[in-house]
Amino acid sequence: MLVSDRHNGIFNAVEVIFPDAAHGICAYHLAQNLKRFCKQRDDVIWFYYRATYAYCIEEFDLVMAELKETYRKVYYELLGAGVEKFSRVHSPRKRVLFDDHQHF
Repeated sequence: MLVSDRHNGIFNAVEVIFPDAAHGICAYHLAQNLKRFCKQRDDVIWFYYRATYAYCIEEFDLVMAELKETYRKVYYELLGAGVEKFSRVHSPRKRVLFDDHQHF
């Protein structure tokens, strides 16, 4: 599994060079994008990390439903990114629990 930020050049290169590889989004970089998208809203990041590191689909769905009720734009932004790219429970390959950049 290759994990990167959401840069289109990287995404396109992965599809061309490694067509069978799973491609994920770095949890830290996506969180930073959300922080810029939702200034002054630390609770958005809390929802995001809860969804990202959920261990079961039911937990993920519950958190995403809360996020949809509270921050509809963020909910749709995450769906647009592709849940299989940031969510542990939806990932086609094993994701590590913490990356080097993540801070709770």
